[in-house]
Amino acid sequence: MRKNYLATIFFVALFTVSYAQVTYTWVGGTSGDYQSGANWSPLRTLPATTDILAFNAISAITVNNVSNESIGAIQIASGTNAVSFATNSFANILKLTSPVPLIYSTAGSILSADYLAINLTNSGPFTLNTGVFGIAAGTGGKIIINSALTLNGGVLDFDEPGTGGTIITGSVTYISGIFACVNSNAITWSGSSNYYHALSGAGVSTIPISSWQTNSTCNITGMNVGAIAPTGLNENNFANFTWDCTSQFADIELNWVTGNIGGTFSIKNTNNKSIHLSGAVGGVITAGAYAQTGGNIMLQSSSGNISLIIAGNFLHSGGILDAVGGSSAGSATLDLKGGVTKSAIWQCSSSNAGTLVNIQFSGTLVQPVSITGTWTAPVAGRSNITINNSNLITGVNLTLNSVLKVFSNASSPATLTMAGIITPADASAYVSYVGNGTLLYAGNFSQTASAVEFPSVNGPGNLTINNSLGTKFPANFNRILPGTLTMLNGNLAIDDFSTGNKLELTNTSLAIQLNYTNGFITTGKLGRYFPVSGLPNSLVNGSRFPFGTGVNDRSLNIYF
Repeated sequence: MRKNYLATIFFVALFTVSYAQVTYTWVGGTSGDYQSGANWSPLRTLPATTDILAFNAISAITVNNVSNESIGAIQIASGTNAVSFATNSFANILKLTSPVPLIYSTAGSILSADYLAINLTNSGPFTLNTGVFGIAAGTGGKIIINSALTLNGGVLDFDEPGTGGTIITGSVTYISGIFACVNSNAITWSGSSNYYHALSGAGVSTIPISSWQTNSTCNITGMNVGAIAPTGLNENNFANFTWDCTSQFADIELNWVTGNIGGTFSIKNTNNKSIHLSGAVGGVITAGAYAQTGGNIMLQSSSGNISLIIAGNFLHSGGILDAVGGSSAGSATLDLKGGVTKSAIWQCSSSNAGTLVNIQFSGTLVQPVSITGTWTAPVAGRSNITINNSNLITGVNLTLNSVLKVFSNASSPATLTMAGIITPADASAYVSYVGNGTLLYAGNFSQTASAVEFPSVNGPGNLTINNSLGTKFPANFNRILPGTLTMLNGNLAIDDFSTGNKLELTNTSLAIQLNYTNGFITTGKLGRYFPVSGLPNSLVNGSRFPFGTGVNDRSLNIYF
């Protein structure tokens, strides 16, 4: 009975040891066979998924014939040279499963070499503080990161073109150290992967040039010490781009010139500071969608011209969108092609009267537009709106409580360009002209005026006709124009032959009441104010009533 008891204890002890984590140290010299048990100390005859493979990298080491297997971790136990892992089959993957898959007792290098893919599959996040992890130059090695890796010192050396590169399905957070890439085919961010650029902004940093697949996201999350913007914005074609700096230190000048974001451009947090999208050079930024739920953004901070083009839906529910700031005469165009929902703050803080803001609705499908929240007049500049939606059934569909605002300044009127149509949800949806604004009809179809874009109260001061197919007023549509009627091309039918519509020009300066180039008023009544002085004494615009049809000029002139 006593012998059986001892035998049982001995069996349990053997069982436990065989599944414990074992560290195997390489003794195979500067080049040797991974699968030879004699190249490891202790002798490695039963590989396990928990094994730690340790190397004294006093000299460079190449480990050949790596098998397709899972281990726990690779360790640089001493030395600062490189340990390269090579295999003879593209199918072979060395998976590292330990919570800390890369262990650097000293700052050596762990490199994937010929054909081999090293795959980080650890279940939790881990941090690389020293050493190099990457691909041996010119070898065809690969790296796969399925986990969450934080670089806080050390080097990620993935910049190897033509190798099949590095595939990241998890995440990389870059706090400090070196992570640079100039070959766009070297790193692939797979769908749902995340890159977190968490550097402080105290020094120069670069977003690695990469291939960004659909649903991957480049996140800017640092900028907590300085105001030096990351480079690499112009060189990357992002899938999604998110700014979320909860401890942002200062306003950041991005100087973004050429931006391509296939998915969503998101602004979440700037810590009550601001990001300035463009400077004196200007640029064009295109995104598939826009979502600003917090934080502040200034589209143009200097004298350049910036266009932000949103191909899909535009959401602004938090923070401030400042079109142009500073003291230079910059311009900003917000080109919206999808649905628009605004409930936060729009402003233009530039102190220069030459500042220009352009808001365009240029989709090809119905654009539902809901604009609420604060929309302040530019401090000094002006703000145009262009309706260029090519859907001529419903076009831009303004919903309840939506008011589009055209802001003019004392030196120059702003313009609403009607090259599409606006369908109001109800009477609360219309265009409001702040200052002496201009309404321009410039469609490539016959246009009928409406109270939406041409309200009788807070309406335009000026009207311009530039539509070769003609513009007409509907029934019961009498309007007073205190500024200038400009006729560039096409006819204007004031009356619908039922209500006797009248357009009154009341500008006290007769010389600029009418600016005539081409086209006729074909129906209706045109009233012109004649002052007591400065009356015309010859055939000039000040004397003309440009009536006519087709090519038949039936103009009436009154002069004294």
